[in-house]
Amino acid sequence: MSYPIPADASNTSFALPIGISVDYRAARQPEELFKGLSSLPKKSPPQFKNTDEPYNYIVGISEQTISVLEVVGNRFCVGSADGRRLQLSIKKALMQGKKVYISFRGITNISAAFLDEAIGQLYNGDLSYEIIKYNILLRDISPERIFLVRRAIEEAKEFFKDPMHFQTAIDSLAAEGELD
Repeated sequence: MSYPIPADASNTSFALPIGISVDYRAARQPEELFKGLSSLPKKSPPQFKNTDEPYNYIVGISEQTISVLEVVGNRFCVGSADGRRLQLSIKKALMQGKKVYISFRGITNISAAFLDEAIGQLYNGDLSYEIIKYNILLRDISPERIFLVRRAIEEAKEFFKDPMHFQTAIDSLAAEGELD
Protein backbone atom coordinates (compact mmCIF):
# COMPACT_ATOMS: atom_id res chain seq x y z
CA MET A 1 0.00 0.00 0.00
CA SER A 2 1.35 3.43 -0.90
CA TYR A 3 0.73 6.61 1.07
CA PRO A 4 1.17 10.03 -0.53
CA ILE A 5 3.59 12.32 1.27
CA PRO A 6 3.92 15.93 0.11
CA ALA A 7 7.25 16.76 -1.52
CA ASP A 8 7.86 19.57 0.97
CA ALA A 9 6.67 17.80 4.11
CA SER A 10 8.65 20.10 6.39
CA ASN A 11 6.24 22.96 5.71
CA THR A 12 2.99 21.03 5.56
CA SER A 13 0.22 19.61 7.68
CA PHE A 14 -1.54 16.51 6.38
CA ALA A 15 -3.67 13.66 7.69
CA LEU A 16 -2.57 10.06 7.53
CA PRO A 17 -5.20 7.62 6.25
CA ILE A 18 -4.82 5.47 9.36
CA GLY A 19 -6.17 8.12 11.66
CA ILE A 20 -3.21 9.98 13.10
CA SER A 21 -2.41 13.39 11.65
CA VAL A 22 0.99 14.91 11.10
CA ASP A 23 1.40 18.63 11.72
CA TYR A 24 4.83 20.02 10.87
CA ARG A 25 3.76 23.61 10.41
CA ALA A 26 2.43 24.02 13.95
CA ALA A 27 5.80 23.34 15.56
CA ARG A 28 7.70 25.74 13.30
CA GLN A 29 5.25 28.58 12.66
CA PRO A 30 2.63 28.65 15.43
CA GLU A 31 1.65 32.26 14.75
CA GLU A 32 0.46 31.27 11.25
CA LEU A 33 -2.09 28.86 12.72
CA PHE A 34 -3.87 31.60 14.65
CA LYS A 35 -4.30 34.11 11.83
CA GLY A 36 -7.96 34.60 11.02
CA LEU A 37 -9.26 32.43 13.86
CA SER A 38 -11.82 35.05 14.88
CA SER A 39 -13.62 34.50 11.57
CA LEU A 40 -13.88 30.74 12.10
CA PRO A 41 -17.00 29.20 13.61
CA LYS A 42 -16.72 28.26 17.27
CA LYS A 43 -15.98 24.59 18.03
CA SER A 44 -19.04 22.66 19.08
CA PRO A 45 -19.03 20.83 22.42
CA PRO A 46 -17.72 17.27 22.49
CA GLN A 47 -19.97 14.58 21.08
CA PHE A 48 -20.38 11.64 23.44
CA LYS A 49 -20.78 8.19 21.95
CA ASN A 50 -21.85 6.62 25.22
CA THR A 51 -23.02 8.68 28.17
CA ASP A 52 -21.70 6.01 30.57
CA GLU A 53 -18.18 6.84 29.43
CA PRO A 54 -17.68 10.62 29.79
CA TYR A 55 -14.14 10.49 28.35
CA ASN A 56 -15.38 8.90 25.14
CA TYR A 57 -15.56 12.17 23.20
CA ILE A 58 -14.93 12.60 19.52
CA VAL A 59 -12.98 15.87 19.28
CA GLY A 60 -10.85 17.19 22.12
CA ILE A 61 -11.60 20.65 23.48
CA SER A 62 -8.17 21.59 24.87
CA GLU A 63 -4.75 20.68 23.54
CA GLN A 64 -1.59 19.19 24.99
CA THR A 65 1.81 18.74 23.40
CA ILE A 66 3.71 15.70 24.59
CA SER A 67 7.44 15.82 23.96
CA VAL A 68 8.76 12.31 23.35
CA LEU A 69 12.21 13.54 24.39
CA GLU A 70 10.87 14.72 27.78
CA VAL A 71 8.87 11.54 28.42
CA VAL A 72 11.63 9.13 27.41
CA GLY A 73 14.49 11.19 28.80
CA ASN A 74 16.91 10.69 25.91
CA ARG A 75 17.16 10.78 22.10
CA PHE A 76 16.99 7.01 21.69
CA CYS A 77 13.46 5.55 21.70
CA VAL A 78 14.24 1.87 21.47
CA GLY A 79 12.76 0.07 24.46
CA SER A 80 9.20 -1.03 25.02
CA ALA A 81 9.35 0.37 28.59
CA ASP A 82 9.97 3.85 27.13
CA GLY A 83 7.12 3.25 24.70
CA ARG A 84 4.85 2.31 27.58
CA ARG A 85 5.61 5.60 29.37
CA LEU A 86 4.73 7.55 26.22
CA GLN A 87 1.56 5.49 25.68
CA LEU A 88 0.39 6.21 29.24
CA SER A 89 1.02 9.95 28.76
CA ILE A 90 -0.96 9.94 25.51
CA LYS A 91 -3.80 7.89 26.96
CA LYS A 92 -4.04 10.10 30.07
CA ALA A 93 -4.34 13.26 27.94
CA LEU A 94 -6.93 11.66 25.64
CA MET A 95 -9.02 10.51 28.58
CA GLN A 96 -8.97 14.09 29.89
CA GLY A 97 -10.61 15.19 26.64
CA LYS A 98 -7.53 16.74 25.07
CA LYS A 99 -6.27 16.82 21.51
CA VAL A 100 -2.72 15.48 21.73
CA TYR A 101 0.25 16.70 19.71
CA ILE A 102 3.17 14.26 19.93
CA SER A 103 6.46 16.01 19.24
CA PHE A 104 9.43 13.93 18.09
CA ARG A 105 11.78 16.94 18.15
CA GLY A 106 15.28 15.88 19.18
CA ILE A 107 14.66 12.15 18.74
CA THR A 108 17.36 10.44 16.70
CA ASN A 109 16.47 6.73 16.92
CA ILE A 110 13.08 5.00 17.03
CA SER A 111 12.60 1.23 17.15
CA ALA A 112 9.62 -0.89 16.18
CA ALA A 113 9.35 -2.16 19.78
CA PHE A 114 9.03 1.41 21.02
CA LEU A 115 6.34 2.33 18.47
CA ASP A 116 4.43 -0.91 18.99
CA GLU A 117 4.12 -0.10 22.67
CA ALA A 118 3.72 3.69 22.44
CA ILE A 119 1.32 3.93 19.51
CA GLY A 120 0.15 0.42 18.60
CA GLN A 121 -1.15 -0.37 22.08
CA LEU A 122 -3.50 2.62 21.87
CA TYR A 123 -5.63 0.42 19.59
CA ASN A 124 -6.19 -2.26 22.27
CA GLY A 125 -9.82 -1.24 22.74
CA ASP A 126 -9.51 1.04 25.77
CA LEU A 127 -10.15 4.04 23.50
CA SER A 128 -12.37 4.18 20.44
CA TYR A 129 -10.82 4.49 17.01
CA GLU A 130 -12.57 7.87 16.62
CA ILE A 131 -10.82 9.26 19.70
CA ILE A 132 -7.45 8.25 18.29
CA LYS A 133 -8.30 9.36 14.76
CA TYR A 134 -9.42 12.88 15.62
CA ASN A 135 -7.25 13.68 18.61
CA ILE A 136 -3.66 12.62 17.93
CA LEU A 137 -1.32 14.61 15.72
CA LEU A 138 2.38 13.95 15.14
CA ARG A 139 4.90 16.77 14.95
CA ASP A 140 8.56 17.02 14.05
CA ILE A 141 8.75 13.59 12.45
CA SER A 142 10.34 12.62 9.15
CA PRO A 143 8.43 10.85 6.37
CA GLU A 144 10.63 7.78 6.93
CA ARG A 145 9.55 7.57 10.56
CA ILE A 146 5.93 8.16 9.59
CA PHE A 147 6.19 4.88 7.70
CA LEU A 148 7.28 3.13 10.92
CA VAL A 149 4.36 4.65 12.84
CA ARG A 150 1.91 3.55 10.13
CA ARG A 151 3.30 0.03 10.23
CA ALA A 152 2.99 -0.14 14.02
CA ILE A 153 -0.64 1.01 13.79
CA GLU A 154 -1.57 -1.37 10.98
CA GLU A 155 0.01 -4.32 12.82
CA ALA A 156 -1.75 -3.37 16.06
CA LYS A 157 -5.12 -3.09 14.35
CA GLU A 158 -4.61 -6.50 12.76
CA PHE A 159 -3.54 -8.05 16.06
CA PHE A 160 -6.41 -6.58 18.09
CA LYS A 161 -8.98 -7.83 15.57
CA ASP A 162 -8.19 -11.40 16.64
CA PRO A 163 -5.50 -11.73 19.32
CA MET A 164 -6.22 -15.43 19.85
CA HIS A 165 -5.25 -16.13 16.23
CA PHE A 166 -1.82 -14.64 16.87
CA GLN A 167 -1.44 -16.50 20.17
CA THR A 168 -2.30 -19.79 18.43
CA ALA A 169 0.34 -19.08 15.77
CA ILE A 170 2.96 -18.30 18.43
CA ASP A 171 2.07 -21.44 20.38
CA SER A 172 2.36 -23.50 17.18
CA LEU A 173 5.81 -22.07 16.40
CA ALA A 174 6.93 -22.67 19.97
CA ALA A 175 5.75 -26.29 19.82
CA GLU A 176 7.73 -26.82 16.62
CA GLY A 177 10.86 -25.32 18.19
CA GLU A 178 10.90 -22.35 15.81
CA LEU A 179 11.16 -19.78 18.62
CA ASP A 180 14.27 -21.19 20.29
